Amino acid sequence: MGGRGATGSAVEQAAPSHELSFPFNHRWGMKLWRAVLIRTPRTGAIDGKSLAWNRGRELVRGAAHCGACHTPRNLAVARLIGAAFAGNEDLPGGDKAPSIQPGDLKARGWTVENLAFALRTGVMPDGDAFGGSMGELV
Repeated sequence: MGGRGATGSAVEQAAPSHELSFPFNHRWGMKLWRAVLIRTPRTGAIDGKSLAWNRGRELVRGAAHCGACHTPRNLAVARLIGAAFAGNEDLPGGDKAPSIQPGDLKARGWTVENLAFALRTGVMPDGDAFGGSMGELV
């Protein structure tokens, strides 16, 4: 595609307007939803934790956005912060995301080493591969 784009000429055409049906065409609804349900995450390094721990925290909560799937949501589709990373049985397409809380991972036999290997390769300790959207991410 990159080669095709480089050989074509530019098209001067205005982008179509962004149209949503009621009630989604009212921005005040999103402002209200955010004000009620969105909490500003704590950012910055946690004192007393190692550089590696803080880097991992930033990857999990930021770039890797693990909580997007592994945290359950309420009826308004906001994450249940009190249950962060506790798993989600109600993902689109019938997918499920297991709990990735430290105690639950340890109870299922995960170690730091095999978790790092699985996230690098997509292969779990039992030889199975990540499925669903997790397989696409890894």
